Amino acid sequence: MSDDEPPFPLAQPATEEEQEANARAWSEHFAKMQDPVHVHGANYEPPSVVTVQKKKQVVPEEKKELPVELRGFKFEHKDKLTCAEEVDKNSSKHGEPCTVNLARYIIAWAGKPNEKKWDLLDLNSHQLRRLALNFGCSRVGSSSKFECRRQMALKVDSGIIYGNLDVPNATSTAHEKKVNTMMRVLNAVFSPSLVERFLKLNDNKGQKDFESAHGGSPYKEFWKDVSNMVNDTTYNEELSVVLESCEEEDERLNEMVQQGVLNLNDFTHQTH
Repeated sequence: MSDDEPPFPLAQPATEEEQEANARAWSEHFAKMQDPVHVHGANYEPPSVVTVQKKKQVVPEEKKELPVELRGFKFEHKDKLTCAEEVDKNSSKHGEPCTVNLARYIIAWAGKPNEKKWDLLDLNSHQLRRLALNFGCSRVGSSSKFECRRQMALKVDSGIIYGNLDVPNATSTAHEKKVNTMMRVLNAVFSPSLVERFLKLNDNKGQKDFESAHGGSPYKEFWKDVSNMVNDTTYNEELSVVLESCEEEDERLNEMVQQGVLNLNDFTHQTH
């Protein structure tokens, strides 16, 4: 026991006063032990408080959801997508920046009082990736805004490319192909080479004469000829005409033809 410590009696103090005096002495001793100056000396200076600055956390781009109106936008609504040429700063030709076709606006109810227009530049990267995926683009999970808009424009342009190559468009929807095919069949049925047979198709006398001459069923023979005509691309010029689609006749039909929504050369081959 050091000299500074109060006595530590081996036996209980005889009187209450001695007990209280001993308790006070130990309380004062413990208080001094908690004083840094008393413990370390009179010249002791407590260390300065060091403030540790936390590294600023990088907040990732806010993953906002697409506007409610755009969540159902798919390739079948491509007629509402407007593309425009923009400069690609990352590529050049002969030292000059190249221009590329990019998706820019989605316009609903164009020309109507309730027209609604969305600028794709106002969407962030996360939103554009989601929009491009919904549109049918692939491998855009980590693409930039520029690349997402480029992929959407390429997907629209691919329909024109397929048309120029005279092959079915792999990017058109099943519904679009069905409409094109049915309209192409109607054009074949009412073509100059088949319309007379079509008008007599349910003529009982003609059917009896045809079968008696061992010609088989005129009904089956007619539809075989129709399917052969529909499937033959040499008739494209004749069968691809959408009737009443001039601008002064039907503005809506004309718009659908001009934008490639109706393309009777993009069809599904048919059996009789």
